[in-house]
Amino acid sequence: MTEPAWLTKARTYIGFHEQPGNRGIEEFIALAHAGALGDPWCAIFANGMLEATGFPGTRSPAARSFEDNEHFVELADPVPGAITTMWRGSPSSGSGHVGFYVGEDSRGELLLAGNQSDQVNIEPQPRKRITGHWWPASAPLPGMASQPSPDFSQSGKGSWYSQFSGCHEWVDRGDKPNSNALGVPDSAQGVSFYNRDTLGKWFDVRAPNGVISIEQQTDIGPAPHTGRTIDISAAAAERFGYAPDDFPTDSMFAWRPDDPPAAVAGLTPREQAVKYRDLRKEHPMPDTDKGGPITVIPHDDDFFMRMVQYFIAHPDAIQRVTAFAAYVKSGKEPEPAPKPATRPTPPAQPSKLGFGTGILGMIAAALGWQQGVIAAPVGEGASLASVLSFALPLALSVFGAGGGLAGILGKVGGALLKGMGGIKSQ
Repeated sequence: MTEPAWLTKARTYIGFHEQPGNRGIEEFIALAHAGALGDPWCAIFANGMLEATGFPGTRSPAARSFEDNEHFVELADPVPGAITTMWRGSPSSGSGHVGFYVGEDSRGELLLAGNQSDQVNIEPQPRKRITGHWWPASAPLPGMASQPSPDFSQSGKGSWYSQFSGCHEWVDRGDKPNSNALGVPDSAQGVSFYNRDTLGKWFDVRAPNGVISIEQQTDIGPAPHTGRTIDISAAAAERFGYAPDDFPTDSMFAWRPDDPPAAVAGLTPREQAVKYRDLRKEHPMPDTDKGGPITVIPHDDDFFMRMVQYFIAHPDAIQRVTAFAAYVKSGKEPEPAPKPATRPTPPAQPSKLGFGTGILGMIAAALGWQQGVIAAPVGEGASLASVLSFALPLALSVFGAGGGLAGILGKVGGALLKGMGGIKSQ
């Protein structure tokens, strides 16, 4: 995208140093139509650059006067030139700083601003202190050649769908991971309309909180009988600033057609979705991290799926299951691993069977849940039948057929009866 005029103007002042007592900033005060000598002048400088290039500022020396101001819209993702506000002191103090976003590195977001070390320069600012990225309402939105009508042409009730692992864990139990009409990863999804003709097209979408984000249609839905007109993917919902527990389901969203962002305009719709996902700066996406892809498993009441989810989160549990299988088969407890001499030996603790301890732990926990002895750790609890349908076939495959089914059940049952005495109410 072309750099906005106010950022180009601001670059001409890089290296400017204020004189003692804020002397020298009179030009910025005159341009900003606000402030006085002695005021912190980061907002005066930002307003001055906007006013000098034909865009109204806030005409206030307060750094955070750009927040929730009718003359500015909030961006879901920072772009060069975005007016970036942040807090100083404490989030609720009202004290802040403001500058123009020019990029970021490992230290934080890079802001071109005034009153940074008593000068105009580019410095990194911690991401945790950033309160928002703003854009003049009278300026073309990022990626657009011209400013459309300020009125969004369409609106309707919305809800969220799909899976995403970012600042929050979004899990849609009714949606199969990575299933969408455009065929892209969930992390690259945008929004969904019940119109196949617009699949792959781009839209400016305004959320009920006022945040505007450019989003691509990546799926078909919601169904008309729901009374909703737009579905927001989990990845997009987080860009709007929502979490799963505060998403405004059935609130009104508004949207208007837009051209594809310039950086991806020459690609196919599917390539556009993935490429623009990678270009978004605010949060790294899980399937582009060095750790590799993250598989999201629906978190429902199916016991087998909960077991798989547990083992993914606790790889060491596989070793415990294997050790327990060896114990049931041989009748000998494994030798404890030697501990470093420098570590004090912790006091002996009574054996406690629980979720993930092994096959015995699975069955014992299920029986405890059924009898009300212990609380189910997730959901409403698993039925005993569903537990046994998983645990017993696994026991047969792990322990082998030696001794027959009765022998195996005898071993497991005997150990179970012995161990149930250690289960206590939580």
